[in-house]
Amino acid sequence: MPRLLVSFCYTRPLGHAIARLDTENGAFEWVDVSSVPAPVYGAAGLVRVDMRYYAALQVKFGEALGTYLVELDEQARVTRAAPLPHIYDAHSMIAHGDELLLVGSGTNQVFALSWPDGGPPASRVYYEQAPGIDTLHMNSLQVFDGRVYLSMFGPRPDAEWHHADEGQILDLNAGGAVVARGLRHPHSLTVVGDTLMCLDSRSGTMIHVAGDPRSSFARLPGYLRGACAVDGRLYVGASVTRKRSKSRGTANAPPVSVPSPDAPAMQRVAAPTAPGMLASDGCGLHVIDAAATASTGVSMKHAVLDDACDWIDLSPFAPELYDVIPWYGAPVHGSRPAAMEQRLRAVNDEFTDLVGAWRRMLLQRLHMRELVREIDAARSDLPAVQRIAALARETERFWSADWPTAN
Repeated sequence: MPRLLVSFCYTRPLGHAIARLDTENGAFEWVDVSSVPAPVYGAAGLVRVDMRYYAALQVKFGEALGTYLVELDEQARVTRAAPLPHIYDAHSMIAHGDELLLVGSGTNQVFALSWPDGGPPASRVYYEQAPGIDTLHMNSLQVFDGRVYLSMFGPRPDAEWHHADEGQILDLNAGGAVVARGLRHPHSLTVVGDTLMCLDSRSGTMIHVAGDPRSSFARLPGYLRGACAVDGRLYVGASVTRKRSKSRGTANAPPVSVPSPDAPAMQRVAAPTAPGMLASDGCGLHVIDAAATASTGVSMKHAVLDDACDWIDLSPFAPELYDVIPWYGAPVHGSRPAAMEQRLRAVNDEFTDLVGAWRRMLLQRLHMRELVREIDAARSDLPAVQRIAALARETERFWSADWPTAN
């Protein structure tokens, strides 16, 4: 069984965004991105070029969200990192000729990038449609039979992306001609043998786009995103359905079905077929025998397969998986418990910082309330101004987990 490189999007704690996974022995290791000079909140597109790997990181430039492009060597070490401040909400990435194509969902654009040794990345717009803000949610790219295909949610409905059901697949070599429509959150265009397929994330299925007809599999649990075919197996990522809209902060509809929380790291699970199946309660990879989707001579869009599939549970590491590609670099030796402990320690450190910030905020609110009362009572703001100046000079207090017993 192969080794994989996996990206996790919109994740916490900071920096835990890319990992290597050995599907045979269960080994798991985080990729260290601490050398990136910006807070890393997640990762999206992954691509391999020769024996170098590239990842689009979700970062913050001050208070603004942005993108960093990083290059990894065969040891999964960051060898180069560069900001892409003009690319907002980066999603999937592919190699195309001597360039990388990267989707900038936030502006309805696809960018072509070149990254010369010793210099910053150069970019140009490869394709765009109504550029400006995210009204189409372009996301994944794939080259198939010499043509570049793009998936997108289509026109944003009046309510939320959650309700989008006019997803499309475009042929960019034909000027953006629509080759498939009426999809529910299409993601992860994937080549399986001689076939181009796409995940229909909200319906939990994989559909035929181009090439040899293939059967689809039954509805799978989870919000499907991230897929690759390697060594006769198809790996399909599943994420926890977001309880709140990322763009608007409003509540999304709850999932219809939830699996047992006692499921082991890898298990045999029957592919569910219940209508309306939208989500599971975990993040991980469905492992499907690629031969099971082989052509039957007839295109069977949304067909049902009775075979069971494996499940690799990645819930201890993140709630959302974005991309997965084969890893052909150094072997993976880290253990799942060690990786979980590393993430837990980082969570504790972040929690400590958050508690400290929360406590300082409460103290500042208390001071400001007292100042307002003094100003109102004295009809003079001079003492209040002096106290505000004193607060501005106050050294930030250190807070740690043992603060209640040490002070």
